[in-house]
Amino acid sequence: MTRLTTLRALLGGARRHPARAVACPHCHAAPHIACTTAGRGRRMTGLHPARITAWTRHEAASGSAADRAPVRTPGAADGGTR
Repeated sequence: MTRLTTLRALLGGARRHPARAVACPHCHAAPHIACTTAGRGRRMTGLHPARITAWTRHEAASGSAADRAPVRTPGAADGGTR
């Protein structure tokens, strides 16, 4: 890592929206590539709302069991989880 990369990471300039991890269904940009405009194909500074929605659905579908709280069974003597 160079000094400039480390400085950018410390200042927060290297942070990107996590939705860039999925492909954009609107402009068909590959994962980790910026969205493009429809008219001239220029790179956008933001993301298409469809890409953010796709990322949200991807994250919801890939949630691990450790992220979810156990279900409590009322009245169980052994702690009540199933």
